[in-house]
Amino acid sequence: MYAIFEYPKIFSRAACISTHWMGVAPNKDGVYDKRVPLSIFDYMKDHVPNPNNHRLWFDYGNAVGDLDSYYVDYAVHVDSIFNNKGYDSKNFKNILFNGEKHSGKSWNKRLDQIFEFLLKE
Repeated sequence: MYAIFEYPKIFSRAACISTHWMGVAPNKDGVYDKRVPLSIFDYMKDHVPNPNNHRLWFDYGNAVGDLDSYYVDYAVHVDSIFNNKGYDSKNFKNILFNGEKHSGKSWNKRLDQIFEFLLKE
């Protein structure tokens, strides 16, 4: 995501698989600092590339107790940022994969969908 945001003339497509919106580890009580994702979203709002020639894929799982389960609450923020910048289903995806985890095994199950979306003309 950073590469396409910072270098939109070089990168036109990005697969952002189970993006870690929290940005940090939880504190000793297991709680994440919500200021971090909010600052990531502020950065995103200012750097989203032109929707006419860029395509982005985001996804996340929701397996109970898994890292990805924390991402569910942030999906609406991500969707609104891109929708407000003119993205639609042709150039933006942010998909929940039910019961999946933050793992290579889970990502491998959907890799074909990611490539199909990013590489279609």
